[in-house]
Amino acid sequence: MVWKKITLTYEYQGKKNTLTGNTPLVNEHLSLQTQENSLILSNKVPIRLLSLEVIIPWNYTKKDRIFVHGFQSWSDSREFTQQEKIPGLPPHLRFAYAQYHLEFYGDYHFYDYTRKKGQFHSHGWTLSGQGENWHLVGSLDENSAYTIFEHHPEKRVLRIIRDVEGWEMNAGSITNLLSLFFTSGNLSYAQKRYFEMYGLSPSQLPKISGWTSWYNYYTNISEEIILSNLKSFKEKKLPINIFQIDDGYQTAVGDWLSLKPSFPHGMKYIADAIHEAGFRAGLWLAPFICESKSIIYQKHPEWILRYDDGSPVIAGYSENWNGDFYALDLDHPEVKNYLREVFHTVLHEWGFDMVKLDFLYAASIKPSYGKTRASQMAQALSWIRELCKDKTILGCGVPITSALGKVDYCRIGCDVGLDWEDIRPARIHFRERISTIKAITTTLGRFPLNRIGFINDPDVFILRETNNRLSHEQKYTLYMVNQLFGGLLFTSDNVGEYSSQTENLYRLQFPLAEPPVESLTQHHEIYNFRPRSSSLQAVGPVKIYASYYTGWVKLPFCSAFLIINTGNKTLSQKLPEGIFFDPLQENYHQKTYTVPPYATRILLHILPSERWQYGGSTEHLFPGHGFLSLACTNTHLSYELHSHAFSGGKLFLVSLQDSPLEYQGKPLSIHKHPYGFFYTSIEL
Repeated sequence: MVWKKITLTYEYQGKKNTLTGNTPLVNEHLSLQTQENSLILSNKVPIRLLSLEVIIPWNYTKKDRIFVHGFQSWSDSREFTQQEKIPGLPPHLRFAYAQYHLEFYGDYHFYDYTRKKGQFHSHGWTLSGQGENWHLVGSLDENSAYTIFEHHPEKRVLRIIRDVEGWEMNAGSITNLLSLFFTSGNLSYAQKRYFEMYGLSPSQLPKISGWTSWYNYYTNISEEIILSNLKSFKEKKLPINIFQIDDGYQTAVGDWLSLKPSFPHGMKYIADAIHEAGFRAGLWLAPFICESKSIIYQKHPEWILRYDDGSPVIAGYSENWNGDFYALDLDHPEVKNYLREVFHTVLHEWGFDMVKLDFLYAASIKPSYGKTRASQMAQALSWIRELCKDKTILGCGVPITSALGKVDYCRIGCDVGLDWEDIRPARIHFRERISTIKAITTTLGRFPLNRIGFINDPDVFILRETNNRLSHEQKYTLYMVNQLFGGLLFTSDNVGEYSSQTENLYRLQFPLAEPPVESLTQHHEIYNFRPRSSSLQAVGPVKIYASYYTGWVKLPFCSAFLIINTGNKTLSQKLPEGIFFDPLQENYHQKTYTVPPYATRILLHILPSERWQYGGSTEHLFPGHGFLSLACTNTHLSYELHSHAFSGGKLFLVSLQDSPLEYQGKPLSIHKHPYGFFYTSIEL
């Protein structure tokens, strides 16, 4: 490997020092050497690191796309073309967003966006390439310091920024400052190889489904609302796994053991009710922050993390939480004692089985106590893991590279909204905004992470007819993307209010399935988005990223061609060779297929033969997964459905010959299709 230029800045006895050049870099304080793909620092005196940058050559072609991995759960992650850019929060509009402290939600406060076309930065790892040929470079240590890869295709170099700020080293230390890994291959293989080298073990936890209160009721929850929704799931015998209470039960963020009057019987009462219904109980916490009206903020100001001038470290702003909220000092012994009590109470006295831990990025805002942002984050998550032991952790709002291997399930996209896009934060390029389309594209961008260090949580899907402004196709695409690419499937819908048609659609996910997705390809498009709300028309159109995706999905009896259209235009998609069955329309297609705006379709590749065989079905979102067995022997059909499969679907069978077929001793009606094969169907 060629190291073109290295720049190390550090502080010794209050004086700033900089070394620049190629290795070895040596002065009276330290020595910096290269060792294969690593940088090794030996320091003779105690120092405090400030920054480290490395320039290496990188080959690009003009058609190469660049995969950008965002900083935390809510930061967008996807492929970019070299005609795009990441603007970041615009400095000239700071007056519009400064009061909301948006810079602390992402990486804006410790990384300077280039804001130039074709220049992109990526956290932890990155790739460039196209088709089946991608080149990956990744950091092998994100616990000591975060690594940012900044692409410069026009100069054919990669700038590597190691966030070493605040890293204090004793005299005589020998430290690996940076270790890199390189590989090539298709997108999925390259990332899988990287994660293997990173030392991550594939998660063996199950794919699960459940309910959470947030995306329907938000903070307006009560014992009555929770138990009413629980009753609906129990009465309808819906086989979910987790029933989770989100934000709104506590009197203030930070005061987790102080409950609102709307929960008169306490949280153990509700956890017991959830268990009685046959589900595991989950509870939302944001353990690293507190709001100003909380008791712990008012009585223990020393618990708040502070800057050198004594001002508190603000972690963000929420109208739901009385304005600003603050980062706790996780090195303070009393804070640790308090959080030990909180987790013991929640998990062992109240009896919750899972905790959703949110706004975790707050532990990485300010380097403190001689540790970098990454080191603080890694230590905080490891400590939380010790507190929770074998209880399930769902991480959210967390730097992804820190969460790998430390949480069981992890949010890998932003919050889903009640609209397709929120135009106001989109206009200022806020990457961590609430956005349904961005949640979908980031779920697709991060899908290779699933079961690598944790299981992906793509956030909720919404099927309900009320309290949202999503179209049917938008809701269906959100539902399908979550089912295909996620491992935790939550909704906040009141299923007791579902129409029969919507309830049937909800039931189609059972039994939960994990059909492998192969060769997912992004086809890029940028379009102007204009909000439908007349009150926002003055904002004007905004360029929103959209794309359509094509790929193959492996099903029990066939393969399926997947088309996901996130754009606002009708798509005429050329189909591969063969005959395709559309489960939604219950018909067959060849050559082309028309996909409406915002729609997703999964088309089954059917290969008729001289004998009767599977020709499609509608018993499951992913046809075939609802069958325990299916066979056509001579002229007889037999099958067995899974107990959780949708029994109101159909089974289609095809043959190239007009031969008889019977089920349970009764002959089935045979029809000839215009494409030349014969088909029949039965009600399941």
